[in-house]
Amino acid sequence: MNSHIKIKVFPDQSNEEVIKNDDGSYDVYLREPAQRGMANRRLLTVLSESIFPKPKQIKIVSGHTSHSKIIEVGY
Repeated sequence: MNSHIKIKVFPDQSNEEVIKNDDGSYDVYLREPAQRGMANRRLLTVLSESIFPKPKQIKIVSGHTSHSKIIEVGY
């Protein structure tokens, strides 16, 4: 079973934080800068450690170079 989640990423912040919005989307604040895929890699790590424990797969399906992303989570 796969589900798609809308994520808005705020890279290069002083603190890391994940906030769930009322509409089911998430705002994710990351310390990593948006350079060379660093923020995208950290985003997947943060999601797998905090929101989606033990998924078979988490991947970015849309928005690789954007702040707004669609994440696919497979269980």
